[in-house]
Amino acid sequence: MTGWIILAVIVALIALLMWLPVRVCVTYRDQPDVVLRIGFIPIRILPAKEKTPEQIEQENRAKLRKDAEKALAQKKAKEEKKKAKEAAKQAKKEARKKARQDKKEGKPAPPAEPKKPSLFAKLKNMYGLSGLIQLFKELVKIVMGMVGGVVFGIRIEKLHLNACVACDDAAQTAQQYGQFCAAIYPSVETLGRMMRIKDREVHITYDFLGQKSVIDCSIIVCLRVGTVFHQLFRMIGRLIKLLLTQGKYRKQTPAAAKTAGGNTERKNQKCLNTTPKA
Repeated sequence: MTGWIILAVIVALIALLMWLPVRVCVTYRDQPDVVLRIGFIPIRILPAKEKTPEQIEQENRAKLRKDAEKALAQKKAKEEKKKAKEAAKQAKKEARKKARQDKKEGKPAPPAEPKKPSLFAKLKNMYGLSGLIQLFKELVKIVMGMVGGVVFGIRIEKLHLNACVACDDAAQTAQQYGQFCAAIYPSVETLGRMMRIKDREVHITYDFLGQKSVIDCSIIVCLRVGTVFHQLFRMIGRLIKLLLTQGKYRKQTPAAAKTAGGNTERKNQKCLNTTPKA
């Protein structure tokens, strides 16, 4: 009975974690303010907390220590590089000396070591250029499917934007107002087609008597953890399926191509030899 209770608690915790929403709250008035909320736990990102003098002193000490360690490591690496260069030069001289000695004695020169083919060359040899392109297209489809699923799961709970355009010159104010409208309204409409926006308010006005533009913006973006895990598991499943069926993208060997061609010829010959019934 205790085991079933523990299992039920674990399942409930996993379900709660999958249902847990992650929100990014962004506000801008005089300065940007960004807060990440994981469930009911707020994590402030901007503006950062002011550091105490003790923290600043500790960071400076750590930076000086890190710079000293970095300089010492660079010095050691430079010395090791110099030693390796001298050793390679010495080995090259000895190899040349041995080659001249073998040439005098009439010994054959050792065969050169074959170069290892690159990963792209191996894949091209295995799948061929067309098969490799098809395989790459399938990988791109899988990755873009995951990205699209995550983007579709993003929900904008709040999008409020109030802007008042103002400049010293009335003509410049009118010009900036037109630029604001031409940039913001189509962008918001495009964003609304891509994502779900629950609460949307966008107002752009102008003030010919003002001296400075005022922007008041508030955005809340929400995404559930379960959406990310669902798309991740879906992508892993599609990758496994692609690995199991990747044999159809392989390049055919000459023997297999000849066999396939012979079978086709035999089938065609059989079709030609058959006479229609009266």
